[in-house]
Amino acid sequence: MSGYYSYILSTLPGLHYGMNPPFSMEDFIKKLTGFIPEDEQRTIREYATEKVDVPSPTEPVGRMFAAFETTLRNHLVRLRSTDLGVSPEKYLKSREEKIDQRIERYASEAYKNQDPLESERILDQTRWNCLEEMESGHIFNFSALLIYTLKLKILLKWHVIDTADKAAVFNETLSSFNLKELPINRS
Repeated sequence: MSGYYSYILSTLPGLHYGMNPPFSMEDFIKKLTGFIPEDEQRTIREYATEKVDVPSPTEPVGRMFAAFETTLRNHLVRLRSTDLGVSPEKYLKSREEKIDQRIERYASEAYKNQDPLESERILDQTRWNCLEEMESGHIFNFSALLIYTLKLKILLKWHVIDTADKAAVFNETLSSFNLKELPINRS
């Protein structure tokens, strides 16, 4: 079945950060049915539907992305810990991360941004760039399909955010607060 990777990957539309996703994750997974082995379909589904960013990595690309994600998150932990005046040691996920000044720069840029949504965009752009770099050398194999899945997941996340009814989300969030207990300055 490995010969089908070139067919599948060549029929999928290219993905670019910020674009509208070409299809839902369910439609993407349906496209794979019958073309890749069931265990690989299961891995794709895990990466596609997992609520956390990185499920337990069993594939080399998954391990590389998990290491990147750990490094990125640890940099954010260090920045927050410095601001709070606490030791970051108990909050770090792994102490065996490699030092990457680009990741430090992006984490710092996201952390300093006042807009939480823009901060998340910076972090996802950083994740996207990592996936782009990992794509090198993986053209028509399972790793390329896994990278495609992770990129599609990022696009779908932002599609939901960008198309959300912001007023409804704001009102729902506001209604969850007990406004009678909030101090109000009426002067």
